[in-house]
Amino acid sequence: MIKQWIKQIQQIKQYRKAVQHGCYGKQYIFIKNDEDLRDISLFRLLDITSLCLQQCSGIQLNTVPKSLNGLSIKNCGLQNIDDLSNLNRLQHLDFSCNNIQRVDVLVKAINLKSLVLNENININLVQVGWLIQLNELRLDNIGLLDINFLVDLTNLTTLSMNQNKIQGISGISHLIKLQKLQLSENDISDLSPLRQLVQLHTLALNDNNIIDIDVLKNLTALNRLELDNNKIHNIWPLAGLSSWYILLLKNNKISELCPIYNKTSMFARLNISNNFITDLRPLFGRHYHQLSLENNYIMDITPLQKSYTDFLQLDNNYITKFHESEFEQIELNYYDSISVEEQKQPSRELLLLIRKRQIIKETFQKVKINESRQSKNEPKMRDLKLKMKMKVLQAQKEMINFSENLKMYFQEEQVSQ
Repeated sequence: MIKQWIKQIQQIKQYRKAVQHGCYGKQYIFIKNDEDLRDISLFRLLDITSLCLQQCSGIQLNTVPKSLNGLSIKNCGLQNIDDLSNLNRLQHLDFSCNNIQRVDVLVKAINLKSLVLNENININLVQVGWLIQLNELRLDNIGLLDINFLVDLTNLTTLSMNQNKIQGISGISHLIKLQKLQLSENDISDLSPLRQLVQLHTLALNDNNIIDIDVLKNLTALNRLELDNNKIHNIWPLAGLSSWYILLLKNNKISELCPIYNKTSMFARLNISNNFITDLRPLFGRHYHQLSLENNYIMDITPLQKSYTDFLQLDNNYITKFHESEFEQIELNYYDSISVEEQKQPSRELLLLIRKRQIIKETFQKVKINESRQSKNEPKMRDLKLKMKMKVLQAQKEMINFSENLKMYFQEEQVSQ
């Protein structure tokens, strides 16, 4: 008995060192890969509010301290959680990567606000009406087909059901408090049930069968919209959305752009790679932080002259209409990073551009190295944009020899033809 007490005291000292401090003065402990952990009643002596266990098999749930308001038990082989039925102070529960089959035993957890059940493929969620107080529910990769059980959970603000087999989403049409909805990697085609979810600010629908996005024009609060890997042709319904800062449309069937305006231009990220775009004129004068247009059919990039972008990706296109003077203007418009590699039919000017970018990149690395060697008392250049202009001027000087060699190369090619 004495040896057992000594062992427990040693364990308490060890666990006390592992206590971490979270927001609002809360304390929690995270333990991973502890095969000897069975009785966790000792944690009640540590004055913690949350307990996080991962890959700790054989846990005795009847020893969980009743004072906890947060409990996370991930990948611990759980099948039955009946012993948690009396933990009515719990507010946050995470049982990801287990084999739980039912959660109705938590009916007394009247304070529960967040429930995460990702990757419990045998779970039965038919009767969850008692979860009406939930604000957050995560059900990724659990084999869901029917989501009508959600109809009464009207207080949800965050709902995630990625990687399931969902086809119809009418079960969420009345969840008007939703602000964040994630439904990627399903089999969804009809978005009409989203019409009234006007409080949504994050919507993820990657990897579905979506063609028509007309309903999205009503969701004007959206600031993050993910629609990669679908079958979308027409994006004009997005023309009225101006609050977004992330818009992902990669791998669709888009051939025509629309004027995509955003009022948060400093952070805007637009990705329309892997589509059928040829005309960039709708983007004229728009401001983006990152603009990705790889793998399209773009030939003319002059409409981008009046845009302001930090990162521009134009790899794998057909850019032929391009002039060095126009590129200099783009440089002055602060295109800090431009990628135009692997064009399908590169012009002489474009090859010059690619080489110039390489020189600028090398020069930029040298500037960074020199700056790191400066002492604190030495003045540093305050404006990064000014450095960029200086690098362009330096690159132009270094381009003379390369330009002459490239000119000779093209002349030889013409003679050989």
